[in-house]
Amino acid sequence: MRRSPASVVVVAAPGPEGRARADFLVRGLRPSLGVRDEVVLVADGTPAGDALAAVGGGSLAARRDTGVRLATRDVVVLVCADSVAPKHAIDPLVAALDSGAIAAGPVHDLGTGRQGLTPPLPALASAQELREWTARWHDEHRGGRLGVEDLGEGVLAARRAHLQAVGCREGVVQRLLAAEGAGALGPAVVVQDSVWHHRGAPGCALPPSPQPLLSIVMIVKDEEKALPSSLASLAGLGDEVVVYDTGSSDGTVEIARAMGARVVQGYWDDHFGDARNRGLAHARGRWFLQVDADEQFTGDAASLRAQLEVATDPTFMVDVESQTESGFGTTYCTPLRRIGLREDCWFLGRLHEQIALRAGGVPPSSVLRDGRLLHSGYLASTAADKDKRTRNLRLAELATADEAGDLPRGVVLCNLARSQRFAGDNEGVLATAAEAWEAEHTSVSRRDLCATAATAAAVLERYAEAELWCDRLEEQGVPLRAAETRAVVLLAQERWLECLEAVRRIPDSGWDRGDVREIKRSGSIVVELKALVSLGRYDEAVDRLLRVVRAGELNVCLPDVLELFHSAPARLREYATDLPEELLLPTLAEVRTVPVDRADTFLDALYTAGRRQAAVVAAAAPVAPHLPLPRAVEWSLRLRAAGDPGSCPLVRIARAPERSPRDRVLAAALVMESFADETVLPQFLEAAELVPDAQADAVGKELRLLAPLTAARLLAV
Repeated sequence: MRRSPASVVVVAAPGPEGRARADFLVRGLRPSLGVRDEVVLVADGTPAGDALAAVGGGSLAARRDTGVRLATRDVVVLVCADSVAPKHAIDPLVAALDSGAIAAGPVHDLGTGRQGLTPPLPALASAQELREWTARWHDEHRGGRLGVEDLGEGVLAARRAHLQAVGCREGVVQRLLAAEGAGALGPAVVVQDSVWHHRGAPGCALPPSPQPLLSIVMIVKDEEKALPSSLASLAGLGDEVVVYDTGSSDGTVEIARAMGARVVQGYWDDHFGDARNRGLAHARGRWFLQVDADEQFTGDAASLRAQLEVATDPTFMVDVESQTESGFGTTYCTPLRRIGLREDCWFLGRLHEQIALRAGGVPPSSVLRDGRLLHSGYLASTAADKDKRTRNLRLAELATADEAGDLPRGVVLCNLARSQRFAGDNEGVLATAAEAWEAEHTSVSRRDLCATAATAAAVLERYAEAELWCDRLEEQGVPLRAAETRAVVLLAQERWLECLEAVRRIPDSGWDRGDVREIKRSGSIVVELKALVSLGRYDEAVDRLLRVVRAGELNVCLPDVLELFHSAPARLREYATDLPEELLLPTLAEVRTVPVDRADTFLDALYTAGRRQAAVVAAAAPVAPHLPLPRAVEWSLRLRAAGDPGSCPLVRIARAPERSPRDRVLAAALVMESFADETVLPQFLEAAELVPDAQADAVGKELRLLAPLTAARLLAV
């Protein structure tokens, strides 16, 4: 291959170990060098062979700048000494520049996005296996080039003059692309047939000094509603917060910056693992904590940091509490691997990504004490707002088609089945589950698959299949999880007594041996209540609900709560009295999801029980204009007494063209009569003109009865 001559600048970390790695890399590079190429070794010590040695500054950027200054060729290939060079190391990178690219980088195991390449586990068995796999990859992808918006800087080829112009500090590729005239030379490209590795190395960069303990890393898009509370909960926890934004169009970026986060404006490529790795590449801490914008940290920040200081495992499991669709309590608490050593770990997986070792395999984990994350991302309202169902299904489908999967096939298919269930495609769930059952799994994914398939089959009334999946789940040695799932299947079959028996096998809180999910009886409260109501055992159902409510775990959405009290109305006052203070406001927010008559009954019970009356009347304000006039009068009095005449339901009825002329006339008259508020006089006159002649006398009689002074003043006698 004829190409331009190149200066290969090998940059070593300070000290003897850095120099030893650099010398090893230079020896490995020699078979790839052309007769006109040169090696510039920027390291401590004396020259080795025909390589140049230079003692540069301590920083990575300073040492790179030194190497570029010493280089004599037009093309420079910057290489960190922690790299392992392939057989064809230099030629493809230089050829990309000769073809017009402004910068070129290889694929490698520390890369993200299009630069990321994870060898399959068999290739990591030995150095020889890795070399053979790399050679096959090179042959299969010969000449492959992918345009990108940025490149990692561990191995980077560019023109010497351009590097001298923009400098080698962090962000060199972005500066190259932004430089005047540089765009005409072509894009940054990933060279697919140049494959590099970093096995056994702490990372493709010089270590920062001093190194912070903990970086909190988030990926976000259009999270202006959730982000403030999330960032506020992280105060004092980490040394930095890195927010990788994938294309927000709202105020997310401004909020993050205002709250002290370091924002990286990136891009989205339908791959959660890659996006997280791109964010992770900007972190500086020894450890990283993965947090989503819809999560809040609760716990002892000092304790968390102390545990990191003395940790021996490379990752930590963190309890993640996921709220129910209504947003109350938790249906489950799952320990997830959320903390990792930055230089040892990264993310794998397009959807439901996981922290894994960069060297391959599942990392050992410690369990974090005194801290957890509260996750609200699957609330019904959030899922609808962000259309997570459609997004997750699309990503899960893409993951099954990925050529080089990061995760076992069974895990990928389980993720697809879960996404199909979330999207309501129950037929798809069962088709996917049939294929997934025979595939390679983790123990967790096989259990998740069984539970997902069982509930999907129950919805489709394919009860024999549902029972089969329940049996398979029980065979996994998780009796509590199996009881929870079987209760759902039995409820669907209207086998009420057997359903209750299954629920009662679940303790208030428990764990199956070897499983990561906490199983709580309150997580099955909806199933239990429906079975009791179906048996006509209303008081028992109310007793069970009140027990859960008093414990602060209300895993029942308000429509289901009020459906129960529709059958036991005399006990609604107990519920209104016993509802914990911390659940009151979230419950009021749900009032908009229930029919107005039931909302009125519930709000009235709260008001008469003396519960946060200002908040209750505020929740009633959008409901009352849809009520019959007597109830609207009651809430109008309460709202005005609370100092909010602007939300008066009677005024809103008077101005509502969808209400009948009769209702509008009477509402306006009551406002003028009771509150001396003449602002609704135009609406009164307008509505009076619309009253049908056949109803005029009846409306006049009602008007004289309800608002005699106003009637005498405005109606002709």
